[in-house]
Amino acid sequence: QHGCAFRLNFAEVYWNSRLEAEHRRLVDCFRPQDEIWDLFAGIGPFAVPAARNAGCRVYANDLNPRSVHYLEENARANRA
Repeated sequence: QHGCAFRLNFAEVYWNSRLEAEHRRLVDCFRPQDEIWDLFAGIGPFAVPAARNAGCRVYANDLNPRSVHYLEENARANRA
C-alpha cells in the first residue's frame, strides 16, 4: 500500500485492505509539519505511509501487542 511493504501474520493481527483508498486520500492531505495520532494503528497501513510519504510526525499504537510488533517492524522496513 502506498509504495510500502507490510509484514504480518493473519492469525495474530487484523488487516483490512478495503481502507487503502481512504488511507491514501488522507495521507495525500498531510504536510511535513503535521502531527498525526493513530490510536488503532494495527500493523501500520496508515501510520507508516503518513510518516514515510508525507514526512510528518506520527504517533501510533494498538491494543494488540502483536500488532505493535509488526507496526514497529514495518516502520523500520519502510524507513518511516
